[in-house]
Amino acid sequence: MTNFKPLRLSSSAKKDLQGIATDTLQEWGAVQKKRYLDLIKKSFQTLSTMGNIGKKRNDIEQGLYAYSIKKHTVYFRETDQEYIVLRILHSRMDPERHLS
Repeated sequence: MTNFKPLRLSSSAKKDLQGIATDTLQEWGAVQKKRYLDLIKKSFQTLSTMGNIGKKRNDIEQGLYAYSIKKHTVYFRETDQEYIVLRILHSRMDPERHLS
């Protein structure tokens, strides 16, 4: 039995994905862009079907969770009804600055 909860991307997370797609395409090409975006989307599916796969990040903000995918970190919240992906930030980005 799974612990399915729908997953929703915030508008900022959608913009982050668009930026990741653009940057990956320019730097590594179309094949790598597809692979990387598929990996990120698969992580969303895992979160949605398997339950919370993140680590608590109360040091940044109460109720915040995060997990890493290669060079990026997915920041999200869990509610009773869903997971909300807030941001997908490159590891060099300061989450406190970009999550406020």
